[in-house]
Amino acid sequence: MSYAVISNINSEKSIDEKSIGYAKSTLIPMLKLLGAKHAYLCKTGENSFSIITIYPDEKTAASALAKQEAIREAASELPITLVDEIRGEIVASLE
Repeated sequence: MSYAVISNINSEKSIDEKSIGYAKSTLIPMLKLLGAKHAYLCKTGENSFSIITIYPDEKTAASALAKQEAIREAASELPITLVDEIRGEIVASLE
């Protein structure tokens, strides 16, 4: 069964097109390299966003966790802070 990771992030400044472009061109492709099937960037407020990452299974998500530090380092040039992260098996979906 697929497995989801939801990362909630705050920014010191407004989420602008430059930040979104950086996420599209750099952060989201890194998640694909870690085995993600899908990744979504959702702007949840003027200074906040969530990244919803879907992995094929929990094992792949766990393996990616160890490598995600590189993604966080790449994002360190941005004024953002990881607020929290939740993980779990996807038990139903609408397709």
